[in-house]
Amino acid sequence: MLVDTGCSRSIAHVSCCKAWKKGIVSMTTVSGEEWQCEGTGIVRLQLSGGAFTTVRVSVTAVKPLGFEFILGMDGIKALDGVTVDARNGVRFGVEKSEFCAAANTVVAVDERLPDYQAGPYTCSASNVEGDARSAPLNLTVNYAPVCENPPSGEPLKVYAAGVGRAVNTSCRVLASPPSVRFSWVFNNSVSSERLSGDQVFTMADGGSVAQFRPKMNQELGTLQCWAENTVGRMTVPCIFQVVPAGRPEAPTSCSVVNKTYDSLVVTCAASFDGGLRQNFSARVFESVTGMGQVNVTSHLPHFTFDGLTPGLDYLIEVMAHNELGASKPRHPGSLHVQDGREQNE
Repeated sequence: MLVDTGCSRSIAHVSCCKAWKKGIVSMTTVSGEEWQCEGTGIVRLQLSGGAFTTVRVSVTAVKPLGFEFILGMDGIKALDGVTVDARNGVRFGVEKSEFCAAANTVVAVDERLPDYQAGPYTCSASNVEGDARSAPLNLTVNYAPVCENPPSGEPLKVYAAGVGRAVNTSCRVLASPPSVRFSWVFNNSVSSERLSGDQVFTMADGGSVAQFRPKMNQELGTLQCWAENTVGRMTVPCIFQVVPAGRPEAPTSCSVVNKTYDSLVVTCAASFDGGLRQNFSARVFESVTGMGQVNVTSHLPHFTFDGLTPGLDYLIEVMAHNELGASKPRHPGSLHVQDGREQNE
């Protein structure tokens, strides 16, 4: 954003006028003196592409000096920088974060104006008569969509269970205005394919879901989520790496959390699910005969074994399962269930 000297020139000239006025800046001559109050009433905003647009400026001067800065538009694009030709110690700031420009200096912020700089702006100035601050001006920064959770160098992974099986991938973006249009593209080493409309759905929260179905086992690659609003199309898409799903890994860190004369409660930690929803199974069998006593299934790796025969040694076996198969079995160890006589000794 480039705020040219039209704004600050108007402010500076208002400060020397004895006829305190409010309204669009105009040529004013104070009777009997050489001073003039002059201003164009225009602030020029330079967009990141180099083009200029203009907005209306209104100046208020009351004793002590004060003024208002009004942007006559719904919002401005995220821009490349801020330049202020400041005179008479004019201040520009966002809420509590201000930068002060000394008289007749230029302050340049050579960064892209991010969306977090949207919000109330105030302008203040000082002279020998005192200080003044304008009423807050709410500034809306419009910007093209960006990924809500940008990856830290690596694409997010989504897992394909097999040929023809749907891979549902959700994409959320931040944008102003928030109304966006989504499109999805699948890329691999062989081809690039745009997903059709019947494969893309809009979520209630404004995000997008793509339902991608691999056509062959070797079809691995990346899904690119693109979004566009009235400001423009996002410059970097949200990227998801499509990788093959597999069987889960066995639960770990199993321990007995409760034991009675005929029952056991065992809890474990879930391992990698292979990229698919998993559930768990466990069985208890006699360590000497190998005869199974109790089988348990669960959505969580927590198991309760009831009805055990007291006085025997048992082995526990736990496994994880998904639609592609089961993990290798995990054997936490052998356990002895006491009978009544052992408990009384």
